[in-house]
Amino acid sequence: MAAVLNRSFNLDEPSSDVTFSDVSEGAVFEDAIGSIAEEGITTGYEEDNTFRPNNDTTRAQFSVFLSRVLNEKEFVGDEKDEGVAYPAVNLDLHFLDVGQGDSILLEPNGGGGNILIDGNDRGTDTEIVQYLEKNDINQLEWVVATHPDADHISGLMQVMEETDVENVLGSGKEHTTDTYDEYMDTIDEQDINYVEASEGEYLDTAAAEVQIVSDKEESSDLNESSVALHLTYGETTALFTGDATKEQEAEMIEEYDVEADVLKVGHHGADTSTSEEFVEEVDPDMAVLSYGENSYGHPDADVVERLRNQGSDLYSTDEAGHIEISLSHHRPIAQMESWNGDGQDDETEEINEPVEDEPASSYPININTAGNDTLQEITGVGPAIAENIIEYREANGSFQSIEEIMNVGGIAEGRFAEMEDEITM
Repeated sequence: MAAVLNRSFNLDEPSSDVTFSDVSEGAVFEDAIGSIAEEGITTGYEEDNTFRPNNDTTRAQFSVFLSRVLNEKEFVGDEKDEGVAYPAVNLDLHFLDVGQGDSILLEPNGGGGNILIDGNDRGTDTEIVQYLEKNDINQLEWVVATHPDADHISGLMQVMEETDVENVLGSGKEHTTDTYDEYMDTIDEQDINYVEASEGEYLDTAAAEVQIVSDKEESSDLNESSVALHLTYGETTALFTGDATKEQEAEMIEEYDVEADVLKVGHHGADTSTSEEFVEEVDPDMAVLSYGENSYGHPDADVVERLRNQGSDLYSTDEAGHIEISLSHHRPIAQMESWNGDGQDDETEEINEPVEDEPASSYPININTAGNDTLQEITGVGPAIAENIIEYREANGSFQSIEEIMNVGGIAEGRFAEMEDEITM
């Protein structure tokens, strides 16, 4: 009610700190309450310094209040170039704990316009659905698949079958896995509108202003083709980059204002993402790392350090479980303590690697045992594709034929032909 009254009378932020014994510091509506008190709409009770209305609302005031509450245009900004949307009360960002993967729910507090970004199933395809049901969400305006790797789409089929989904936004990149085929089949079977991401465009949603700031359409690498979204909600911002690489980040910096209060750290904290230049440009107050137990060295210690050096508070799904951050019109507010971990350094990565690496340049290279550095000795394999190979291996077991490597993101027939003589099992 405080936030609604605040907007109904077009009140500015309070010019000084106004505190009440029954309003905790950092509460979502602290500024709104302060503005109301400063304008004398309610000043609280001196006896115990509690916040309660002390005057009746006049008919004229209540008429203005009702008019603005019932007029949707008072709350949603249609002009994209203004850079500010005026949504209902607050927008909750839910970073779901789905293990070594991503799933983020954007939930406008006023209801409707819900958006789900990615969905790993962590071996149980009901986990995300159960979370939605627990939060009384049975409709999603958008499901966004940043790219078609299993740790981003494997839980989306159940979501689309159990939830009313209006639109799916995808990168447009195809994959050769059964998971991807099932994902596309489900979109078709559920008769869901499918939209390919187009850089620079905005999502058609009243939840907030959401711009596509990267899609890397020409890249053959699935991670490099990640759909990145920049969200503006009132005066607060958030950035979601999927598994975007440093190359994508450099292009985002060049083309867009990527500054964000909240950053979903790219690629689970891998050092293939989150460059120092990118961190400086985004300058996040809060950075969320979504990962689980893994042998890839996620999150990388250098990534953790550069975010902390920028002054960011870090949050870890592996440590905290589900993470909720509320965006008010003026600032983000986390619902839990920040994470104090250090990430994994190179030494830890070597310890966690499930198989021993082979000596570099020893051809043919065994694609079932080679580590990241050795895989990069293969023609056409860089850091991102090497990591894709390792992720595929861990998810699916050993390769049964060298041709199976074409199921890995970024390796099509042309690239396979170049490496065929250099690999073995």
